[in-house]
Amino acid sequence: MSWLRRMWSRKFNQSSDDDYYREIQIPRFCLGITGVWSERGNTNRIRFFISVTTVILFAALPNLVDMLTTVNENQLFFQIGLVMFYYYLISCMFLLHFNSQLRGSILEEMRDNWETIHSVEDKQVMRHYAECSRKISFIFIALKVYTVFGKSAGCGWFNLIVSAFIRGENVLAGTNKMKFLFHRSGTFVDALGSTSFVIGDMLSNIASLGIDTCFTVLTVHTCGRLVILKNRITTYERQTRHHFEEDIPRMCSCLKCIVDAHVKIYDSVRRIDDYFHVVTFLRLSAGMINFVCIGFEVSKAVKNKDYGFLMTFTNTAFLNFSTFFLNCETTEMCQQASYALGHAAYSTEWLTKHPRISRNLIFIINQTRAPLKFTALKYFVLSRNLFKEYFITAISYISTLISIKLAE
Repeated sequence: MSWLRRMWSRKFNQSSDDDYYREIQIPRFCLGITGVWSERGNTNRIRFFISVTTVILFAALPNLVDMLTTVNENQLFFQIGLVMFYYYLISCMFLLHFNSQLRGSILEEMRDNWETIHSVEDKQVMRHYAECSRKISFIFIALKVYTVFGKSAGCGWFNLIVSAFIRGENVLAGTNKMKFLFHRSGTFVDALGSTSFVIGDMLSNIASLGIDTCFTVLTVHTCGRLVILKNRITTYERQTRHHFEEDIPRMCSCLKCIVDAHVKIYDSVRRIDDYFHVVTFLRLSAGMINFVCIGFEVSKAVKNKDYGFLMTFTNTAFLNFSTFFLNCETTEMCQQASYALGHAAYSTEWLTKHPRISRNLIFIINQTRAPLKFTALKYFVLSRNLFKEYFITAISYISTLISIKLAE
């Protein structure tokens, strides 16, 4: 555990190149395993197609076959929810694979932000938000590990014990109902099939974790850039442009450098949104369909007092809500930084007679009237309000189903 403690406690105080690679370390590792990650746009095609094939054949296909062959109404809805998750994941892997050049341009700009000369205060801001994105990524890892454990044999055994305890039954007797992954009486083919499913499920969880952490790192990094630009606007000294012999674009507070920096951030946000807006919508829709399908079974579980299944559902719902909440929270941070930037732009007394600078100045002021947005399919704007509506709708749906079932 010492290496994990060092990974958590280590600070962003190394060279710019080391800080950059440390910032992208977690999504780079997760997406690199599945072959999706490539900083220069040339994805490892062999690793990618092996990963996708493994997820399709050994994780998605067995659940699809179970969905088509099941005759139990309860199991049918549960299998539909699982199939929707794999549909979302496989689609996202292909989307990120074919948009690798767009991701490469975003990463090149991130690396340039680290390597270009900054003031000491700006470096502190960048390191602060890099630490913030890293901690959020560790939260994603903890949520994923908790959920995987919740679906494992060990947690299923725990669910049965709790269910038996609530019912007042013999606690140890409930453990005899648990089915483990490997059986002594099972054949080699059964063990091989179980191992293949575990590998496919593990790859799917790693890919999902990489997608979430990658979005977090890019969004929080943009938030830091907005804070730095706001600080430069507040220190504006009524200088139209710096002298040509001075090569300090990242530290300069002249009007031209401020406008150029805002245009670059605006373009960067647009590219990040183009890279993730379909992925985010697929996650939102798959999560909602999964919740709707499982919610039907939850109402029956409440009626039948099946507390073991309720705990399993709670684990799944907790991951979906927590993941979507963290996505909305990071984008809300970016929007709040954008609001602060707009307030600083409106509060500053700008003086310039240069027509091109004046035109760009009007552009930046107009753009700060609306915060920078990260969307789901260019339709849903990710924010705390969207999560609040999502959560209230889900709880209302579950409450309605439970009331109907209890009234039967």
